[in-house]
Amino acid sequence: MQLRAEGRDQFADMVAGMNVIPGAGIDFTSLARTLVIVLALYLLSSALIWVAAYGLNEIVQRTVRDMRASVERKIHRLPLRYFDTHSRGDLLSRVTNDIDNVSTGMQESISSWCLRCSRSSGSW
Repeated sequence: MQLRAEGRDQFADMVAGMNVIPGAGIDFTSLARTLVIVLALYLLSSALIWVAAYGLNEIVQRTVRDMRASVERKIHRLPLRYFDTHSRGDLLSRVTNDIDNVSTGMQESISSWCLRCSRSSGSW
């Protein structure tokens, strides 16, 4: 009643809608239960993020390993006259740079795809 007398009707309505008993104190049992639930959700979220990052890293590293093996087989099949006209260091530099760019692109695109999927599934 004192809030309404002061003209704070909206705040008075909010307090009236809550199950608040003046002078009763804090319900530490409910607070502890809420904190445990929040902590459990945080730990679960962290574990799932770690699993997703590990899986993503495995996929990208296997793909890059296979690409490097394929490039190595291709370089071994090249005729010797190719190396007479081209610098081997230049060829390896280009191949290494290209594979690293593909690796970075895969890392970014797969992680953004996973993020979009998790966001869209969370909105349902």
